[in-house]
Amino acid sequence: MVDVLEIDEYAEKERRVFKSSLNAINELYDGEPYASDLVFAVYGLPNVGKTLLMLQEAAWLESQGYNILYIDTEGSVTTTARRWLPVFRARFKSSKKRGRIYAVVLKTVESYAEFFGWKIKLDLKGGKQKDKGAKMELSFIDREREDRIEAWRVMREKKIDFVIVDSITMPIRTRVPSSPQNLVVKSDLEGFMLGQLMYAQDLFGVGVIATFHASINPTNPYDTSADIRGGLAVKHTAKHIMYIEWRQKKELRSIRQFWLVRKPDAEPWSMVRFTRIDDMGYHDLAVSNDKLGELLTGSQLKRLGGGSR
Repeated sequence: MVDVLEIDEYAEKERRVFKSSLNAINELYDGEPYASDLVFAVYGLPNVGKTLLMLQEAAWLESQGYNILYIDTEGSVTTTARRWLPVFRARFKSSKKRGRIYAVVLKTVESYAEFFGWKIKLDLKGGKQKDKGAKMELSFIDREREDRIEAWRVMREKKIDFVIVDSITMPIRTRVPSSPQNLVVKSDLEGFMLGQLMYAQDLFGVGVIATFHASINPTNPYDTSADIRGGLAVKHTAKHIMYIEWRQKKELRSIRQFWLVRKPDAEPWSMVRFTRIDDMGYHDLAVSNDKLGELLTGSQLKRLGGGSR
C-alpha cells in the first residue's frame, strides 16, 4: 500500500542531514550539503582532488559515528586511502569504536548493476568498441528479488549511513564508445546508476555523494569552466552540484575553488568558496571580496557576477 500524505506533512517529512568537514561546502549549501533526500554531485578535471575530498569526507563522517560505503569504480582508491586515511583519522580523532568505512570495487556498469540487483546487457552494433562509429544498445534483462539484492544486504548488515560513489563516469566511459549516437545510452546508464542510489536513500535514509568527470568546450579557449559529463541526466537527478577548479600558476596550485553549480533557489555559478590542500588534506581558506582578483581570472570573475561571492 502506498502512503498518501498531505503536502504539508510530506514537506516536513523527516530527513537526515550530514555536515561536511569543510565550512566552504557547508556555507555554499546552507549548512545542509548532504541529506538523505538528495544526491550531491562533485565534478572536476583530472588531478583536481576529487578522490582526496571523498576520502576526507568519508573519514570525517566516520569520526562523527557514521558507517560509510565507498563504491570505487576506478580501482585506484586503495593507493590514496593508504596514504591519506591515517592522516585524516589522526586529524579528526576518529576511533574504531565509532563509525566504519567499507569499500567495494565495481569497475564495470554490469557489476554495478548486479550489485543493485539488476542484470543488464550492452550490445555493440556496427564495429568494435574502440570504433567511434560503433553503436551501443542497452537492455535490462532481469531484476533480482528484493530480499536477495547484495547492496541492500550490505547496507542492512553494515548499518550504512552514507554512500560515496567515485565515480559514476568511469565505468560508462570505459564501456560505451564516445560517439554522438551513444549519448542516449550513456544518459540512460547514468540515470540508472543514480536512480539506484536514490532508491537506496528511500529504503535506508542514507546520504549520497557521487563524483563525475568534467569536459571543457574545445571551441572556446577563453572559457575555463567545465561541464559535468552526463549532461541533463545528472542535472535532473542531483539537487546539489559542485565544481572543483584550480589554476596552474605555481603560487596557486594548492588552492581549490569550490563553485556552486546547482542548489534549489540559487543562481548557478553565483557563489564560490576557497580551500587549500596541504599534507593534512583540504582546509578552509578565507578570502575577502577585495582579494578575489588575486585568485580568480577575469573570466571567472565575470562568471561569478563581477566579483561578488
